[in-house]
Amino acid sequence: MFVGLQGTGKTTSVAKLANYLKSKYPTKKILLVACDIYRPAAIDQLKTLGESLNIEVLEKGTKVNPVDLAKEAYHKSHYEGYDIVIYDTAGRLHTNKELMDELHQIKKIVKPAETIMTIDALSGQDIINVAQTFHDAIELSSFFITKLDGNAKGGAAISISYLMKLPIKLAGTGEKVGDIEVFNPHRIVNRILGLGDIETLTEKIEEAIDLDKQKKDAKKFIDGNVDFDEAEKKLKLFETLISSMTKEERKNPKLLKEPSRKQRVIKGSGKTAQDFNKLMNQFEQAKTLMKQFKNMPNNPLNQLK
Repeated sequence: MFVGLQGTGKTTSVAKLANYLKSKYPTKKILLVACDIYRPAAIDQLKTLGESLNIEVLEKGTKVNPVDLAKEAYHKSHYEGYDIVIYDTAGRLHTNKELMDELHQIKKIVKPAETIMTIDALSGQDIINVAQTFHDAIELSSFFITKLDGNAKGGAAISISYLMKLPIKLAGTGEKVGDIEVFNPHRIVNRILGLGDIETLTEKIEEAIDLDKQKKDAKKFIDGNVDFDEAEKKLKLFETLISSMTKEERKNPKLLKEPSRKQRVIKGSGKTAQDFNKLMNQFEQAKTLMKQFKNMPNNPLNQLK
């Protein structure tokens, strides 16, 4: 049984889970139930997804009572031998008592093995209170984090799981029905912190503690006075190229416009001329961007001057 706020990707997540279970257990008989009668598009979407996956969808349009539909699906699953039934409920605000009561009634009837709340990876920390309200009303069992692609990091989801002592079991990583994976906490922690290992974590913690150093580095960067000592920390992708430069070249990147220096760095790093040019272009773009940012009105970093 899927629950959550509107717009968190419940219907797509239902189809993703159905597709995942079908591929993992090809002999299992699966039924999807369209209990979101308040949004006709949700019913059509679930029907379309069900047809594409060759999975049956039970729907009665928008005139039926969701509780009655859930009851019908429950009996149908028993009489017709369905192994897995997934209920797609309507998105609702946690403050809407009538709709929360509806969820409670549905759960009481169908007795789901899992009550999964979808959490948008872009959600802020306020989602914690929302999830707690859902949990108090219907007792959640786990979370499905959605839209964990692009720039989304999912920090709020980690907070919810920790504070509510409930697991995040699955994650949606794209728009296609196959874009689903079993949740891996190590991946999301690395994604949030931008880390690859414990050693890097230690370095970042030490750097965060040194507030004076942070302010000096920030001021240097926004002033556009960036050299390759800073760039090496930021552009890990080009670490080999940068390590092939001399100290003088790192401090004065303009020297690298000389063809002989450029060729020496490329040869010494084992990279291509394209890699070198990409590094130089991104470095110059970063300097330009930081200078523009410095001149923006009400720039909070100007206090670092």
